[in-house]
Amino acid sequence: MKNDFSPVFRFVICSDSHIEGIGSPGYNRLKEVIDYSLDFAVKDEHYNKIDTFFIAGDITNKGSKEEFDAFKEIYDYAADKGAKFLCTVAKGHDSITMGKKSLEYYKSLTNQETDFHRVIGGYHFIGLSTGKTPNKHYSFRQKLWLKKEMKKACADTPDKPVFSCITSM
Repeated sequence: MKNDFSPVFRFVICSDSHIEGIGSPGYNRLKEVIDYSLDFAVKDEHYNKIDTFFIAGDITNKGSKEEFDAFKEIYDYAADKGAKFLCTVAKGHDSITMGKKSLEYYKSLTNQETDFHRVIGGYHFIGLSTGKTPNKHYSFRQKLWLKKEMKKACADTPDKPVFSCITSM
């Protein structure tokens, strides 16, 4: 059987790494996902890269600075290998320790917004993180923003899927 499939875009999506610190099981698993994915991609003679790693919440176990700092090591490790992250920060585990400040701390480490709309390789990625309101749900403003961004994405590339991650409790 002839294999004439040639990828034009490649991304990895995962969630719930529950990093507890450097060397913790969650830390090691996420690092292994990065290594395995990049090793897999580099073997493809037609398309040998990962366009993005999309992480859907619960990056950390309790949302402490130490846990986010451990994630930052992985974030930098992946960047050194040419990989880029898109992440949503869930109100669940990612904000147990710091509450709403976890979103700000994540942004200070990565220089990325926790609500985002990015186009990568012609595909739209939209992420929405909980935690900006005291009741752990999305604000009215976030809901309006999401609706607007989804419409823009669908209008821009009606023939392609839109990848979204909307974290919740």
